[in-house]
Amino acid sequence: MSRPVLDGGSFQMRPLTAQDVHALHALTGTPTLTETAERLDTFLQHWDVYGIGPWLLWRGQPDGVVGMCGIYRLPGWDHPSLAYVLAPAARGQRVSSRLLATLERRLQADGFALALLETGSDQFEAVRLYERAGYQRRAAFGGYPDNGLSLFFEKHL
Repeated sequence: MSRPVLDGGSFQMRPLTAQDVHALHALTGTPTLTETAERLDTFLQHWDVYGIGPWLLWRGQPDGVVGMCGIYRLPGWDHPSLAYVLAPAARGQRVSSRLLATLERRLQADGFALALLETGSDQFEAVRLYERAGYQRRAAFGGYPDNGLSLFFEKHL
């Protein structure tokens, strides 16, 4: 599988590169730039191992970063998991629903029939988004603990 640039309508998605360390650091709020660089290295290795991974989202110019999203394979699990984070300025603009639809299309194009998600139990907006998009609650997956702090979802594509 290639590392494609994806069109999300009002935003573009491109695979993360080693040059994205500062944008990723600003977006995730990781305590140190060194920790962000280590996390970025893990993300880049994911692309190499599984052929899928995280994208950076931007509007307009490539330095207009509005978020990060990804399709991840978890060890010992046959189905990929979706994840994303948006910059506060991008929230409330329906970016999440378009992003979710774009990731689902990518999964289908790569031959996957099931999408998985995990979110915090206090992430009410995310839960509402997933349920509106047709996701159903399910048991914990991929080594996540079932400790009441997370909710798990799946959608047959």
